[in-house]
Amino acid sequence: MPQPLTDDLQTYIHIRRHSRTKKATFKLDKARQKIFLTIPTYLKEDQISDLLARHRDWILEQIPKLPQTIQAHPNTEIPILGIKRRLIYTGAGGDGPLLTISHILIPGESRQFGRRLEQFLKREARDYFSTLAGKKALTRNLKIRKVAVKNTLSQWGSCTSDKTLCFCWRLFFAPDFVVDYVVAHEVAHLEEMNHSAQFWAVCDQLTPHRLQATKWLKQYGGTLHQFKFEKDS
Repeated sequence: MPQPLTDDLQTYIHIRRHSRTKKATFKLDKARQKIFLTIPTYLKEDQISDLLARHRDWILEQIPKLPQTIQAHPNTEIPILGIKRRLIYTGAGGDGPLLTISHILIPGESRQFGRRLEQFLKREARDYFSTLAGKKALTRNLKIRKVAVKNTLSQWGSCTSDKTLCFCWRLFFAPDFVVDYVVAHEVAHLEEMNHSAQFWAVCDQLTPHRLQATKWLKQYGGTLHQFKFEKDS
């Protein structure tokens, strides 16, 4: 008889009922740091428990693949464009916010450290993506209406029909060649709103990093979501 899942293992499982689902499916979601189980609506609790028990070995194999949460506290290191920077709290009257080659300086009240850091990084990310996108668009005489950042989980970037580019701000943690590719990908959509051969030709003219970057995102993309920022209480 399969061994049931313990409570600590259950914390990694997120169950979703779906009326159109005909059979249960498991999916490892590194961005959300969960294993999703999608099931038909008619399954009963004892059936779900049995299903989890029968897949216990598989679940145990997947858990180590989930990125571990890293809380952004003073003296923690986080990567910016792939380069690790140490977080420094400079105090209520300290200098900052400031991004240097090796540190990120954050002033203010200590209880607001995580909140101020996250806000600062979002602004820095947007400015970097916007500047890079602008330079790439200029090479093909393309116009961008605006560049925005969000905390998206399902995609790294998007381009709307009104020429708005949107990026997951956490992409700012990735190596610069990865950012270069994702920005180029969305700028290419300003010219080709599809994934045709013409689109990829434009994309490859805007960046030489497509293959390297897509491989990196597939392998390490989930780790960009592991950094957590405490909110103001």
